[in-house]
Amino acid sequence: MTADASHPVRTGATEGLSLSRRRFLQAALATGGTATLLNGPLGGIARAAEPLGPADPILVLVQLVGGNDGLNTVIPMTDAAYRAVRPQINLAPAALPLARGLGLHPALTGLKAQWDQGRLAIVQGAGKTDGDLSHFSSTATWMAGTSSGTDRSTGWIGRYLDTLADGSDGLRGVVLGSSIPLQVVGTRAAVTALPASGQPFGANRAQEWERRMFWSIAAYGAAPTGLGPWGDALAANDTAAINRASTVAPLFPSGATPPSGVLTPQLDLAARLINLNLGVKVVSASFGSFDTHDDQLNAHAGVLTDLDRAISRFFTTLDPVWADQVVIVTYSEFGRRVEQNSSRGTDHGGASTMFVLGPNVKGGLYGTRPSLTDLDTRGDLKTTVDFRRVYASVLARWLGADPAAVLGKAYTELDLFRAGPGQTVL
Repeated sequence: MTADASHPVRTGATEGLSLSRRRFLQAALATGGTATLLNGPLGGIARAAEPLGPADPILVLVQLVGGNDGLNTVIPMTDAAYRAVRPQINLAPAALPLARGLGLHPALTGLKAQWDQGRLAIVQGAGKTDGDLSHFSSTATWMAGTSSGTDRSTGWIGRYLDTLADGSDGLRGVVLGSSIPLQVVGTRAAVTALPASGQPFGANRAQEWERRMFWSIAAYGAAPTGLGPWGDALAANDTAAINRASTVAPLFPSGATPPSGVLTPQLDLAARLINLNLGVKVVSASFGSFDTHDDQLNAHAGVLTDLDRAISRFFTTLDPVWADQVVIVTYSEFGRRVEQNSSRGTDHGGASTMFVLGPNVKGGLYGTRPSLTDLDTRGDLKTTVDFRRVYASVLARWLGADPAAVLGKAYTELDLFRAGPGQTVL
């Protein structure tokens, strides 16, 4: 019998030392600092990505965790039904006017400026139609990007990275945080997770003993360990993580203080990462909680303020040379119920709102605004735009990929862009 990645066996000198897949994953997650997800046989070795060219696309995904209330994000200011069902939490008088009787939440002043410049697309009624209001399974649906009943072991961004000839380069896809979400998991793509604050393990090598220690750890994974296939894979993962930390070390100068907030430091790091031109094509960020069951006015204003500041900080930090190569897309697993509850909040609901923004985005309203009087049986907004239509539009018209190959079927695309990546909009 021979050993392979899926069925490691113990032989001779490694008797009693081989690692099971479970132990391998536990150990890999315990390494800390910079995490690298390596797919394929024994994961392979993630290499440094090639720098991007002047027409290469970059996508920044922002997950609004918990279920964002689209109705109080893009507000139907002139709709009497809105004021009637939300007597204590409606924001009609304070909304920032957009068009067609709609306005933005008053905390979104930076996004309003993007709208005024024609750089913000608002997709109304975005969602799914399966009626599932579980945070966990709904998030999995959005991250997988496939229709119900299909395999959800991979995510739509992971499958996109799989289509790239260099998708196994570990810095083509970067997650800001300590874990790897489903949406970036592919069959062979490699992605890297970076901490939004603090230094990743292996980045600071100011002292001689630190340089020797990290060199030793990296060297250990360069040859067979004697611990079997999973032991070799774990050592290789550590080597990749240490090497990756060295590559991104300029992002984490000693003594630097990150900006306040939860999302703001993430998008500040994202902009600096893009400025370094390490070959990053997709950045995934997330924050919350948008699960506003009570005291919604204060809670929602807090997270939307962070969202607004983060996006403004991103474009301020981003070198202007990259601006027309970047698009930001926001999403949340579902919206909120139309009628407020007794705790001055809202419960899990149906359709919500997605933002797509950047200098080359064709700003405006997309999709049909859901009716506040024609609701589903639970009193939720009906979905008018399948969220996968937005994915398909981004894949085809920004990333240059085949949406049907990535999403499993074709979807009607939205005309979200006025120019391609790197093209100057006059």
